[in-house]
Amino acid sequence: MVKCKIPVNKTEELVIVSHKKMVTIAKYDGDERIEVQLKDIDPVINTLMFLERVQWRIDKEYRDKPIKVKIPVNKTEELVFVLQHEGMLNIEKYESDQRIEVREKDLPRIIDSFIFVNEQENKYPK
Repeated sequence: MVKCKIPVNKTEELVIVSHKKMVTIAKYDGDERIEVQLKDIDPVINTLMFLERVQWRIDKEYRDKPIKVKIPVNKTEELVFVLQHEGMLNIEKYESDQRIEVREKDLPRIIDSFIFVNEQENKYPK
């Protein structure tokens, strides 16, 4: 089992736990929780890295439109990433009320934590 706590949103903590081939993403004091199979972590990391590199275009057509990315996870589900112009990133399961919101500037720490969890789980397989 690998567990990481990351400070996000100034006063909150994001907890990433890998246990029995599942990775759980949750807020430390909240009920919001998203579970993803360990084998689906690479696309999650790649999506977060893509969103971190987004350069906002400032023109009338795209000014207030969020960037939305869906990726398949857990064989039958989809994970949705929504990057807002206000600098917030929502991570949610498609057609579910489970949602985690973090600041865009916390993305490097979150990406590093996912990479760490992925490397540890693959370095020492059970």
